[in-house]
Amino acid sequence: MLALLALLVSGILFATLSQGSSITLRANAGCSFHLSTGGPAPFWVGQLPDGQARGGSDIRASTFTWFGDAFVDQQGRGCWWTPPSNTLQCDVNQQPAHGWDIPCNGIMTYNGQSTFYQCKTGDGDQVNLYLQSIGPQCQQVTLISDGCTDCQNSPGNGASAGPQPASTSSSSNTVPSVTPFTTSPSPPGSSSPTSPSGNAGPRPTALPPPAKDCSADLTNTFHYPSLLVPIDVANPDKAYGSSAYGQVSPNASTLFNFDFPAADAGKSCKVFFSLPSQSVLQSQQGSSYYFTGDGSVVFSRLGSAASAATTYNDIAQGRIGRNDLGALRLQPGNTYVIETFACPAGQGVSYMVAEPAGHDTCLIYYQEGAPVPVGLFVSTC
Repeated sequence: MLALLALLVSGILFATLSQGSSITLRANAGCSFHLSTGGPAPFWVGQLPDGQARGGSDIRASTFTWFGDAFVDQQGRGCWWTPPSNTLQCDVNQQPAHGWDIPCNGIMTYNGQSTFYQCKTGDGDQVNLYLQSIGPQCQQVTLISDGCTDCQNSPGNGASAGPQPASTSSSSNTVPSVTPFTTSPSPPGSSSPTSPSGNAGPRPTALPPPAKDCSADLTNTFHYPSLLVPIDVANPDKAYGSSAYGQVSPNASTLFNFDFPAADAGKSCKVFFSLPSQSVLQSQQGSSYYFTGDGSVVFSRLGSAASAATTYNDIAQGRIGRNDLGALRLQPGNTYVIETFACPAGQGVSYMVAEPAGHDTCLIYYQEGAPVPVGLFVSTC
């Protein structure tokens, strides 16, 4: 398995929680699953070396990683229906096709479509998968996931809907998973946290100016988030609890809490977001992140601290106020200063990272510190 999406699959990662203090975590940034075809001749779905999805009795099952309403393969390639024939394939640097869903029965749908086609290739009993039939050599099938259903998001625990092959030819790591986010239409009456009408709710008070300017890195003392909480517009009243990952997508946003001890009295604080290049992160830490789209995000400071029970509607309906600090277009290899202020000793400050309406950023990363910081931090000096 390549290192491109090591953090998305099962890598051993190191996260610095505070200066001089680190822990080792084994985690998975997305729910893992296998696909099989449901029909007269069910097959596990594997791939050719170029990423094309293929079924067959001699095909080794691929492990895919769920990303809310899209998925990538075990090499981090985005899976989509390639034109003009609309063949299912996963390609390097390709944004995965959005619009997938895995209902409780495990039978996948794509924009509401649940019937697909497996078409003979002439290579033994191997078949390619298509969105529409391409001729008489095709037969209707369903695509069945063995995990990541709407009823649960743990690998391998999905309902076994319809006929499936007896066993997979490859193993899947059973590791903790991050909440999958959907990009279904917003529920009636809900508003997006990226653009709520009138920025409803109480706004945070301005923070005092800093005494001096800290560097936007980890060379000084710094604070790691004490809590990361994902929220989801498609499930506005659902509390997803704490996470080790930051996520931004058309529906997913992430909340961050920072706590400032009494020892920070008189110090300056600088909030910054670091997104190193993939090559630097892989070479120095052996980990990576998933990033597609134009990189547009909005940073906001919240009026009160988030908790593991905070939901999308707590923000959208103004139960927790917010103040937008500005939009950025993230690009790998850069660090972005979000805000500077006099450290509020003995208090906390919370932030939200979301996506502006109408954009297509998809970012999921493991929040980690030294030697290469990835995510949101506060430098103090």
